[in-house]
Amino acid sequence: DINKQAKKIAVEVKEETEDIFEKVDMLSIEETQVIEEISNIDVMSMTPMEALQVLFELQKKVKGM
Repeated sequence: DINKQAKKIAVEVKEETEDIFEKVDMLSIEETQVIEEISNIDVMSMTPMEALQVLFELQKKVKGM
């Protein structure tokens, strides 16, 4: 019984660990996309209103992560 319980716990821990790594990978992808988007912004060609709109959109993305 102890071996069965240990195996069951090991499987559960492995599944939980895989779920955590999958979530971390997704977060890393989203963060990378936001960073790339920021680095591609040509701030000097924007009006102040356009810049505020871009900032607002980026803020919504980050809060949604």
